[in-house]
Amino acid sequence: MLIRSGPTSFTTLAFAAAFFVTLSPGPFIGAQSITSVPQIPEAAQSRSEATPGSDLTIRGVVLSTVDQKPIPDALVTTFPGRGTVLTDGQGRFMLSGLRPGAVTAISVKKAGYLCSPLSHARPRPHCYESIQARPAGLVIMTLMPEAIITGRIVTESSRPIEGIPVSLFERSIKDGRYIWNPADAPLAKTDADGMFRALGLEPGTYLLRTPAAAIVRVPFGEDLGFEATWYPGSSTQQQAEPIVLAAGKQFTANLAVKQSLALVNIPFEWNRADEVGSTVYGLSAGEPGDSLKTSLFTKTHLFQAYAPYGHYSFTMCVSPIANPPASGSWSDGTKAPFCGVEEFTITDKTISAPTIPLQ
Repeated sequence: MLIRSGPTSFTTLAFAAAFFVTLSPGPFIGAQSITSVPQIPEAAQSRSEATPGSDLTIRGVVLSTVDQKPIPDALVTTFPGRGTVLTDGQGRFMLSGLRPGAVTAISVKKAGYLCSPLSHARPRPHCYESIQARPAGLVIMTLMPEAIITGRIVTESSRPIEGIPVSLFERSIKDGRYIWNPADAPLAKTDADGMFRALGLEPGTYLLRTPAAAIVRVPFGEDLGFEATWYPGSSTQQQAEPIVLAAGKQFTANLAVKQSLALVNIPFEWNRADEVGSTVYGLSAGEPGDSLKTSLFTKTHLFQAYAPYGHYSFTMCVSPIANPPASGSWSDGTKAPFCGVEEFTITDKTISAPTIPLQ
């Protein structure tokens, strides 16, 4: 089977059996509001016509959803069999020499462009086309250019911060109200110069946050603490400034983060005759991305953590030790865990949080 990309290049690929399509000149398929489409040369059009018993041809073009311009070097893949071809400089592709029943669908993708499913972007890209029982015509497929947020994270003294993650929260509507959910995007981290790039974003409204983080190198280096910060420089989400992204656009979000570090003692109440059992715990400044290591001292019923200044929530649950696993219970025969939550604010280098009652 011959695969054609543009008017002159051919590649031989083999495909498995399924349904097939015969495409001849006809109405455009798979796109709306398209005002101009690169033309397929007449020679190519003549080869797209199939007679009974002959090989078949699929012709198409890949366009941007933003401006309907052709996308060159997009990867078109057939199913089943996963044969591939790249679009030419005018976004055109041709799959020729197909055996009857060889292909049921085609898809398209390219780095820097988005495909479905997308949560609320409009118009939605059309990057998958079923070939079974469809009208003849030119296959028009579309991709959406990704949006990007880039920037530099530094301290207030302009020192770059390396390795700090950048979290994004995307706005959506639930029950008639705006809510913010973690964005479905690859995690971005700063490099040695404090630079980051958040790629693969769809159009929408976002908030950007760097987490509360503590880097403790005692006794071999400098201890560092970075306070949780929302763009463009606030400590709370309520004061954050939304970032509005359009398809194919880039937004620069530079951020200066405050430095501070405190040793926090977090006692918990334990009045049972049993020893402290299996314990699950976590310290957070409000989001899962906060990176704060906490140590447990069971004999003194105390947690210790290094953390930058800010408002925190500490949660813990203690379960009976299971030995053997199926028999895990307290001395009185009960099995329910004891849990507690405490909120506190760190404003000094050493702080003792309120004792956490466990229920």
